[in-house]
Amino acid sequence: MKKYFLLFITVALLAGTSCQERIDTEKEKEAIVAVIEGITKAHAAGDWDAWLSLWLNEPYIFISYAAADYHWMVKGRDNLNEMVTENTSEEGAEEAEPELTLEPHDYFIRVFKECAWASYKIKWTSVTDSSDVKEEWETFENYAFEKRDGVWKVATVSAVDITSFEKQGEEGEMMKEEAETEDAE
Repeated sequence: MKKYFLLFITVALLAGTSCQERIDTEKEKEAIVAVIEGITKAHAAGDWDAWLSLWLNEPYIFISYAAADYHWMVKGRDNLNEMVTENTSEEGAEEAEPELTLEPHDYFIRVFKECAWASYKIKWTSVTDSSDVKEEWETFENYAFEKRDGVWKVATVSAVDITSFEKQGEEGEMMKEEAETEDAE
């Protein structure tokens, strides 16, 4: 009797695992990269309607940004909409917008049935036409996604300006060297 029971349990477990929906991980990763490229392209172009369309419409979504000398965070779809509205108001439009290029790279993506996360870096290049000043920096980004009606949407973004911390470290080293030189004299 035990033999039949164990055989039944084994068959039931195998049948249960083989009936589960399989995820085409590579296909889902490609879809997530397309969302990342879409959101970075929309950001660079200042197309805030397209940018917002890639986000979930939920009160728990958030975006946070940290640099060596400041940080900010916006939580909830209503607040995200408000942030975009404030940044694109006529008052802000008076300033010349720099030409912005964003190049995501070094992806690491984990995909599950209805959620995923991705970490990667973005090389940012900003050129202001009026002064021909070119700035470059790099961020480390971590996104969480949820799949709704077969479409991946952004749930959270955490970004760290890694270049600002590198610069702060270089400035600290220079100040330390100057102090040591002054002490030696």
